[in-house]
Amino acid sequence: MQTADWQKIEKIFFKAVSLPAEEQLEFVKKCSDGNDELYCEVCLLIDKDSQSECFLDNPIFKTGTKILASE
Repeated sequence: MQTADWQKIEKIFFKAVSLPAEEQLEFVKKCSDGNDELYCEVCLLIDKDSQSECFLDNPIFKTGTKILASE
């Protein structure tokens, strides 16, 4: 993919993840203008983003108990 393609993917991705989950895929489809590769790339990023767990998203007590439990 060209740099311009990745810039478009990034732009669509960040806008999509700012929307409610139930609106994201329809938004991406609309922005993809029939470009299946673009649609798939953005959907993959959204899927991976929703699966990742950032320690900043968890309350500190919950994270602390996980650490202590693993020791």
